[in-house]
Amino acid sequence: MTRKHFKIRTKERTTGQIVTPEYVGNKTREQVIEFFGLEEPDIEWYEISEVEIDPKNNDNGTMD
Repeated sequence: MTRKHFKIRTKERTTGQIVTPEYVGNKTREQVIEFFGLEEPDIEWYEISEVEIDPKNNDNGTMD
C-alpha cells in the first residue's frame, strides 16, 4: 500500500473558522473525508488535494 499526503481546507459552520489539517498515511481520499468528518452538518465546505510524496524522503522527515 502506498503512502499518500492530503492537504485539507475546510470551514466550520459553527465557528466560522477555516482550518487546514493534513493527513499522511495509507487511507484513500474517501477514508480521509470520513476520518475528518468532512461531510458532517457542521462543515460548510471543504477542499481536499493530494500532494505528491517525494520518494527520496524517508519516514522521519529527513533526506538521507
